[in-house]
Amino acid sequence: MFIKEVVLDGFKSYAKRTVISGFDPEFNAITGLNGSGKSNILDAVCFVLGISNLSQVRASNLQELVYKQGQAHVKKASVTLVFDNSDAAQSPVGYEGFDTITVTRQVVVGGRSKYFINGSAAQASRVQTLFHSVQLNVNNPHFLIMQGRITKVLNMKPVEVLGMLEEAAGTRMYEDKKRSAERVIDKKEGKVREINEVLAKEINPTLARLRDEQREYRRHQQNREELEKLARLIAAHQWVVATEAFERSIEDLDTLKEQAAQARADATRLRAEADAKEARVAELEEARRAAMGPEYRRVADLEAERGKALVEAQARLASAKDTLKREERAAQAAAAAAAEAEAAAGAIATRLAKRQEEDAAVCARAAAAKAEYEAAEAAYEAACTGVAAAGAKAGEGGGTVQGRMMQAREAAASAAVKADTAGMRAKHLRDEAAACLSGLGASKAAFDRLRADKESAGAAARAAEEAVERLAGSHDAREEKALLARRDERARAVDKLSAAADKEAASLGSRLRFDYDESSMGARWDPAAVKGVVARLVRVKDPSAATALEVAAGGRLWQVVVQSADAGKALLKKGRLQRRVTLIPLDRVSGASIPADRVARASEISRGKAVPALSLVGYSEEVEAAMQHVFGRALVCEDKAAAQACAFDRAVRCVSVTKEGDVYDPAGTLEGGSRASGGGILLRLGKLADIQERLDAARTELAVIEKRLSELQAAGAALEEARAERDVCLHRMRMAEDRLASCEYAEAKGRADKASEEAAALEAEAAAQRAEVERATALLAKLEGDSGDEEGRREREEADAEKRLAAAKKAAVKAEKAMAGAAQRAEELGLELERAKTDAADAAKAAEAAQASAAESRGKCEEAEERVREDAEAHAEADDALGEHRRRVAETDELLAGVLRERDEARSGADEAEATAVRSEAEARSVDEARRKGKRQAAQLERAHPWIEEERAQFGKAGTLYDFQATSPEAARERVAALQEDQERLKRKINLDAGAMLERAEREYRGLVDKKDRIEADKRKIQRVIGELDAKKVEALDTTWRRVNRDFASIFSTLLPGTSACLAPLDGPAAGSAGSAAAAAAAGSDDDDDDSDVDGEAASPAAAAAAAAAAAAAAGSASSAAQDLSSGLEIRVSFNGVWKESLTELSGGQRSLLALSLILAMLLFKPAPVYILDEVDAALDLSHTQNIGRMLRTHFRGSQFLVVSLKQGMFSNANVIFRTKFVDGVSTVTRTIGRKEAAPAADASGPRGAKAAAAAAAAASAAAPAVAAI
Repeated sequence: MFIKEVVLDGFKSYAKRTVISGFDPEFNAITGLNGSGKSNILDAVCFVLGISNLSQVRASNLQELVYKQGQAHVKKASVTLVFDNSDAAQSPVGYEGFDTITVTRQVVVGGRSKYFINGSAAQASRVQTLFHSVQLNVNNPHFLIMQGRITKVLNMKPVEVLGMLEEAAGTRMYEDKKRSAERVIDKKEGKVREINEVLAKEINPTLARLRDEQREYRRHQQNREELEKLARLIAAHQWVVATEAFERSIEDLDTLKEQAAQARADATRLRAEADAKEARVAELEEARRAAMGPEYRRVADLEAERGKALVEAQARLASAKDTLKREERAAQAAAAAAAEAEAAAGAIATRLAKRQEEDAAVCARAAAAKAEYEAAEAAYEAACTGVAAAGAKAGEGGGTVQGRMMQAREAAASAAVKADTAGMRAKHLRDEAAACLSGLGASKAAFDRLRADKESAGAAARAAEEAVERLAGSHDAREEKALLARRDERARAVDKLSAAADKEAASLGSRLRFDYDESSMGARWDPAAVKGVVARLVRVKDPSAATALEVAAGGRLWQVVVQSADAGKALLKKGRLQRRVTLIPLDRVSGASIPADRVARASEISRGKAVPALSLVGYSEEVEAAMQHVFGRALVCEDKAAAQACAFDRAVRCVSVTKEGDVYDPAGTLEGGSRASGGGILLRLGKLADIQERLDAARTELAVIEKRLSELQAAGAALEEARAERDVCLHRMRMAEDRLASCEYAEAKGRADKASEEAAALEAEAAAQRAEVERATALLAKLEGDSGDEEGRREREEADAEKRLAAAKKAAVKAEKAMAGAAQRAEELGLELERAKTDAADAAKAAEAAQASAAESRGKCEEAEERVREDAEAHAEADDALGEHRRRVAETDELLAGVLRERDEARSGADEAEATAVRSEAEARSVDEARRKGKRQAAQLERAHPWIEEERAQFGKAGTLYDFQATSPEAARERVAALQEDQERLKRKINLDAGAMLERAEREYRGLVDKKDRIEADKRKIQRVIGELDAKKVEALDTTWRRVNRDFASIFSTLLPGTSACLAPLDGPAAGSAGSAAAAAAAGSDDDDDDSDVDGEAASPAAAAAAAAAAAAAAGSASSAAQDLSSGLEIRVSFNGVWKESLTELSGGQRSLLALSLILAMLLFKPAPVYILDEVDAALDLSHTQNIGRMLRTHFRGSQFLVVSLKQGMFSNANVIFRTKFVDGVSTVTRTIGRKEAAPAADASGPRGAKAAAAAAAAASAAAPAVAAI
């Protein structure tokens, strides 16, 4: 049992979960800088083993074992040890059935410890029992050597050293039990229980272990015998197989040769058939070319020409019809506009007549106002000069006051009469105006409707004008004309390229087409699953290599690429294929290209004249696998020499094709000769692809032109329609204005307005007359009051005259303005009338022109329809003639397709026959090689196993050792492998002395059982038994002392060559004899090493070990009787045969080596599965440290060592090295594989080497017991 993994989580400096795995079963070293956490790994192991003294793990309480004592969010420390328990012999009691044992101990801050065994909770006592059963008592450890323990050993008193020896011998436990027995001597049952415990814990496990070791030794012997038998069986079977293969290969060789010859004959026959079919293909192709000759082209060109003429005629007819429709609509609109213009001119004339009448009244009022202004002006002048103006006012007297008073009375009376007359006339006109509008309610509604129509027509006219302006910017007549010319040019180019593509496709034959019935494939069928024929999917990059590529591809050039195998199955099942095809499913085809190293080699040997065929073709990425399948395995070479070199070079061996079409096959075949004329298929396909590409480009350009031309034509048509609509809207607006002006209500309203205006003028005149009455009355009163004041009167008259003059002037100016406005309005109406008459005349002319244009367009449309009928009949006749030609060509194509299919089948059959021949020849060569190989193998087996010749008659017979039915060779080989593995494992742990030790242990067991029976039978015999046990104790202690003494000397001399050491009793002759014997042995060693270096270099470790073993043997044989060791033991040491009187003479390093040797010697006496050493080499120099490492690696192979060291001399000897680092406050561990050195061997090549070897041999015989114990 050994540790194979340690898991730390939150333990001391390991804050995170750290898994340390990969422990070596023997020697493991842990190193790292101080404080990096290396000793914490050993503390973790002791923690799981159940240590109770926490000071040994450098802690005062369990909480200190948690990372930062639980102050860094880590509240739990957990350590898990994973033990390899595959060796049941070293397994703890009760755990033999577990290959792995996992023990976990956890401690929580503020809580207690928990133990888990294999994931299940367990008590601490159960864990201690588990480890005690394999000598791992951590609370009284002999397997744990911590820092400081080494120095304590040398400071021990003799009695304490004896106590260590007793602890190693196990007698201290007996002493404890003896004292317990003496205390309870009267309790018979207690002693029986103690003896039973001794039997259960020590004797029985020892017996079980020895019995297991004995069984393993017996099994090792049985395995060896079985391996010998199975080796003979396997060798015999190999000889039989080789012999039978030799005999059977002779018959197979003849059969394969016959098959190859037959296949060659079939290939020749099928090639001849293919050649015959090829000739037939040439005949049919010639017939097809004849059918596609000048007559066919003439008919096709005629049909295309007439079809084009028909299309042009149809286009002209459609254009004529569109023009006719537009011109008819324009003629109708022009006629309506002419009628509306005529009606508008009549309405304007009526309005002008009415306006002229109104203007005459305005002129009369203006003349009256002017006469009144002149009279007022004369009166003012008279007033200014003081002389009455004669005739200034009707009825006015002279200039005297009396005369003026008379004139004032007459003026007042006249003005009163005029005011009454004007008032009455005004009232009459008001009544007349009201009478004009009365009873015209319906006419008013019509007037409102006409006015709304006028406003709506005006809005529509404005919108139409905006539309015309907007559309005028999107139509370019010059661009449309240029596009029409370009369209005709591109249409001719498309026709020409289409004819060329049809001609080229027809010349290539039907093999390039893959036709199937898509309607029968079902609704879920995806047409994109069919990629096409291989020849249509590639583009030749180098035209000069086209022939080579066709030859390299062969029949695969006509195979069809599909997306998947399922699509291929569906095509074959439902596609109703017209010819036999081979499909290449992209998801199943195993495409491969020539490896780069072969390509490089081919380029090298051909001087750059060979390239992979796949690199000379272009293709889509989605069909790459198919292209690799077709072209991937061939090379294209410039000439025959390059092709031959590439085909037959051992590093290339690829099919090589020259550009002339010659094929060089690594199988040994050559193909060549003339090729079909007329250009290669791939070149013609490239030409067709170029034509098709140009055709697609021309069609794309034509479609763009058509689209733009359609947009421009649509914009032009929209512009024409918008202009026509604008004209109609303007005409409707003028008509609405005319209808509004000529309606009944408008005329009545005009009369009413006129009467109202006249009434208003009369009312104004009446008011003026009443004002004149008031003025005259006031003047009269004033004249009467002022008749005595002539001067004052004149002044007042002057002022009154001035006022009258101003009022008359104002009225005259106003009347003049009204007359001027009336004249202007009359003039405007006259001009408007002239314009209306002009518009009506123009509209009449436009209507006549539109009608004439429509009649002309109608005639053109009829002519276009007649031309379409004629062109349609001509095209139908040409199409029938072309259909007849095409039918004949299709019949030829169908016949040609059948012949091509038969030719391809013949070629495929020939290829398959040649492939079969090549395979048969290759198999024949393989069989011949197998025959020779079988013969050689049988001869080799006979030479290696001479017994084959004697026992060959028994091979394969039932009941013999060589019964292959009873024991199959395969099972025998598996059994041999298992036995060899078992033997390797057993060699490492079998004990050759297990039988003798078992017999001795069983005798001891039976003796103890007898003693227990005697104790139970008779209480009085207890003292005698105690005496016997005391004797056994002395004997066991003496045996332990001798073995430890021997191992002590051997280990110390190994660590410090030229020295020896022993444990000597304080009293008695043993000390002196041991010391002298050791000194003698050391002296003998010095005598043998006469040739050692003059500078005092120590003897070799082997010689020193031999000397130490001899000294230990001498010490052990100094007294055959058991030594009295009760007084204690002291440590003695010698250097070069001289025994030191005191250990104080030793240096610090020597003292450490001495103490370490004693501890390790005691460990050897009762080995534990695991040993832990914590910096035991701290006080040692490099050479001593290296010796310790070498000693641990060579002497302690049965146990696992965990060694903490800072020195390379120690951990360089380890099998596995764990290095600790302290990173960001947390310890980390890395694992490396150590250097496994072999034990140094003595150099026996010279005199010194021979002498050292002899000394080592002599010492080895003397140290045999110590070596066996180690």
